[in-house]
Amino acid sequence: MVDWTNTSFPMFGGLYFKRDLEQAAGSLTFTDENSKEVTLDDYAMGPSNNKLNYENGRSKVEFDKGPWSSAVEREVATARREIACVQQLELPRSPYALYTSATYIPNKEKKIRAAECHAQLAKYFMTDDPRPREILKTFKPQKGQDQKDRMEAFIMRERVAYGLRSWMHDNNELWFKALWFQHDYRRYDFSRLAPNLLVDKESYYLSYLATQARRNWRNMNDFDPDEYDLKSYPFGLSSKKVKAIKDETNLASKALQYMWNVKSQVGWQFFQDSGFVRHEDYDWVKLALREEKATFIKTNRKYAHLEELDAVWPSD
Repeated sequence: MVDWTNTSFPMFGGLYFKRDLEQAAGSLTFTDENSKEVTLDDYAMGPSNNKLNYENGRSKVEFDKGPWSSAVEREVATARREIACVQQLELPRSPYALYTSATYIPNKEKKIRAAECHAQLAKYFMTDDPRPREILKTFKPQKGQDQKDRMEAFIMRERVAYGLRSWMHDNNELWFKALWFQHDYRRYDFSRLAPNLLVDKESYYLSYLATQARRNWRNMNDFDPDEYDLKSYPFGLSSKKVKAIKDETNLASKALQYMWNVKSQVGWQFFQDSGFVRHEDYDWVKLALREEKATFIKTNRKYAHLEELDAVWPSD
């Protein structure tokens, strides 16, 4: 793991045999675990082969597939890809939620807005925290033995976690940074939601954005207020607009809960492989889904038309 995380490639993209690339490309050059530059003449960096470049009709759309020289360039290209696909394709049904007029209705305008914001703000989400060891929380003294015991147990868990993180930081700093990035909600959530805005999650992206605006962007690394007009979108969000975004997110969460309930009743194991199930389970799963569909329609019949409820159901 140490050797691999200390190996550095100059670009973000796909690794190819040079002869397989349609366009001429230079030999692959990278820095190995010993900080030595290595060149492999048979290999080259080429376009990303990320499956999201091809799913839900994206293969029909022209967009930048890389390679890119930085993570920021990759994030911006991802946002531009989603904008192009939303503009040119029909919006697919979400496999994560059951959206109706009683909950939340996705539309192209909201998806494009979220993707455009990501293109503008990516450079702030992808920068390192300048104060990685700064203490961010303090705890008030606890009254009562039960509260004290719980607090002591919590502090012990935090000490163990801090010890592990300190060891990782001192022994493999790049690995530490990669894992820490996943726990940094200010950055990881933005980069996690942006790649699939064509399908879902634009309401959550805009909700995170509204939270940052409400906090005056103070959690944004290296953010320079003078670089942008803070009265313009996405920076100048009024309290009314922030509330509207939060309300829409709550409705979207309700739609997600509908699908979560379906998967819980039928069995999560049947939703882990892109909708494919074993032959011996097929008839049972089909029957279970039809029963859940009937329950869903019965529960929501007073909130939406039958045709709408039938149309949002993701399976036959």
